[in-house]
Amino acid sequence: GLKSLYGVNCQFAHGRFMSIDNGASFSQTPNPKPEKNLHKIQRFSKLTYDAIAAFARDQLLDYLIQEPTTYEKQKFETFWNQRQAYLDYVESCIEKNGESETFFFE
Repeated sequence: GLKSLYGVNCQFAHGRFMSIDNGASFSQTPNPKPEKNLHKIQRFSKLTYDAIAAFARDQLLDYLIQEPTTYEKQKFETFWNQRQAYLDYVESCIEKNGESETFFFE
């Protein structure tokens, strides 16, 4: 696929994340671009952070992919690791700048 189009199928609308095409939304291997861009940001939405942190791994996998294949499980694992990298980064911003400066948006 075109790396410039990675992630376009995961969108935010009406206060909710929407996955337009789960198969295309999740890659099997990590794409370094989102994490590189993430580290340019230091202010986040608390609601979005809390929603992502609240994901229950097994329930989310079942919701997104019923009866996943080995390949789909690998793609989900990549997603789950990226989720954790996001949470870890936001937590490091909280430690560095404080919660009120990090969670600048509701």
